[in-house]
Amino acid sequence: RSTLFPYTTLFRSLADALISTSPEIKAAFIEKEFRVSERLDRITAYYYHLENVFLASTDGEVFTAAGTGKDFSNLQKMEFWERFKASGYQPYLDTYVRRSPKTGKLSFMLVQGVFSNSGELLGFVGFNINWDKFIKQFIIPVKVGETGYLAITDTIGRNIGHHDLSLNLKELTNYPWMQKIIDEKNGFQRYYFKDKIKLMSFRQSDEVGWIINASIDENELIQSTNRLRNIILICQRSEERRVGKECRS
Repeated sequence: RSTLFPYTTLFRSLADALISTSPEIKAAFIEKEFRVSERLDRITAYYYHLENVFLASTDGEVFTAAGTGKDFSNLQKMEFWERFKASGYQPYLDTYVRRSPKTGKLSFMLVQGVFSNSGELLGFVGFNINWDKFIKQFIIPVKVGETGYLAITDTIGRNIGHHDLSLNLKELTNYPWMQKIIDEKNGFQRYYFKDKIKLMSFRQSDEVGWIINASIDENELIQSTNRLRNIILICQRSEERRVGKECRS
């Protein structure tokens, strides 16, 4: 968890810092001035994994956005709105990965309510986090042996991080091995995919709920085991011959 998802903590901290240390952010909600956009532009330029930063009024309407601009017009139209509202507009990480209609990139969202000193809700600040960049930096380069790789699955059976980019956002619940991942969340399995028998270890992240899995071709492990067995046998026979010579002498 600490290796794969440190950036979610970073962006939670950023949301807090953006609100608590920036009087112009709160002023932007009260005065609806766009002078805050320069500060938002600096944030998106500095943080590599940010797709955009946006501000929305209390009715959910997005009134300014930096980076790639608006991906949507109103927070209340988002699927997670009721859960976010029920939380009292506390920092909410929406882990449903979607493709941006503007850029075509995979992203997910962090939103947080902004309150006045007296506790009145002023509006919302949000971040779209570029998930494609994470995949290319941390998932694709990782190899498990010669034939294996890492992948990430969400809890509804979609691949959301895979070295084969054509599989990203593909729902694979028609495969028994994917159903096992969804049902059990943590475990090990032997399965068949793309004409090969594979072995997989999988574990759910406590932080985001996604399931990280590592797969490798069974054949590779069998060959490695056979090589190890042969090395052990050769060593054993060499030792037997050495001991035999010492006994005869």
